[in-house]
Amino acid sequence: MHFAYKAKDSGGRTVEGVAEAADEQSLVALLHRRDLVVLSVSQERRKRRLPDRWQKKVRLDELVVFSRQLAALIDAGIPLVQSLNILFEQTESGALKNVIGDVERAVETGSNFSDALGRHQAVFSPLFISLVRAGEASGVLDQVLDRIATHLEKMDSLRRKVRSSLMYPAVVTVVAVAVVIVLMVKVIPGFQQVYQGLGAQLPRPTEVMISVSVWLAQWVLYLVGGMAVCFVLLRGVPAGLVPDGWQWTAGSSGCRSSGPFSARWPSPGSRGRLRFL
Repeated sequence: MHFAYKAKDSGGRTVEGVAEAADEQSLVALLHRRDLVVLSVSQERRKRRLPDRWQKKVRLDELVVFSRQLAALIDAGIPLVQSLNILFEQTESGALKNVIGDVERAVETGSNFSDALGRHQAVFSPLFISLVRAGEASGVLDQVLDRIATHLEKMDSLRRKVRSSLMYPAVVTVVAVAVVIVLMVKVIPGFQQVYQGLGAQLPRPTEVMISVSVWLAQWVLYLVGGMAVCFVLLRGVPAGLVPDGWQWTAGSSGCRSSGPFSARWPSPGSRGRLRFL
């Protein structure tokens, strides 16, 4: 459970924050170990969170910096909790800052570092968590984190190369599709009026093309709207738009809704996905 607290530190300053604990007594004991005098504790109402795909994601280069800096701090002999607190104070990315803060609170309450990372599988891959668990067991966590940072750097470089190589074909494809749609919606219907005025018998392929053009001109807005709705369904729906009594989950195998009517939409990448691990 999450609790909002207000306390006084050793210098008499008021400190406010949010921490996770099993109950209020556990949180008070945790704050006392931090040399804080507790003034008030109240359970925080849990906000409805957006699906992971709708939240701001942690970039791969940010994970590289996090792993490298944490490895350096641990190698310097700084305790893990203090190292996480240092990184929490120095991190500017809001998404990564929240993750580090949650991991720090979990480690302070007695969780293993790997288990704390496992609470954020949208940020840390199973390989990342498994290597950290092995590093904890063998006592070489700093070396493991440094090797993870090196691996992530290579993975980030490969992803950048793939994206740059796919950028030009993607732009060409989008422009070509846009040009075809404009020709079908704006240009060909004009030729239809000319052919009707001549009264000539048109070849069958020309008649088919004109029919498709007329149909597309009437339904193009509906087609665009339908594709947008399908994209939203496949990516996930914001929690605030889900009616009461419904549950929406979006994962690697697709999206699933439960409620008065249950449905499941497969994800485009559910059968084949390029992974860099």
